[in-house]
Amino acid sequence: MKKLHKNILFAAAVLVMPSALADIPESSVPAAAVSSIKGAYPNAGPIEWDSEMHGMERIYEAEFRINGFQFDVKIAPDGKIVRIKEEIAASSLPEAVRASVLKRYPGCRIKEAEKNY
Repeated sequence: MKKLHKNILFAAAVLVMPSALADIPESSVPAAAVSSIKGAYPNAGPIEWDSEMHGMERIYEAEFRINGFQFDVKIAPDGKIVRIKEEIAASSLPEAVRASVLKRYPGCRIKEAEKNY
């Protein structure tokens, strides 16, 4: 009986999750935001769109790949890019960053890296 109770609670929790976690169709994204992303990233693969509230403003997120690297770009409804998270090759990390990580975590191997701006 306890297991059934937990499953029902889990199912209820899934049903009340915010819609910000679900993809939205491009047609629901303001044209200025879509145009800005497609203009800035003409080589982007298929774009997945999400949105979330930041204070009183809705912010859109475009997720896509270029040459195998993941990009997550947050954009305002007017098309202004707010934040970019770009996956980069670990081998392209600046030497100072690499040295700092290896000093703090001796013997580690850097497998993934990203740039935020």
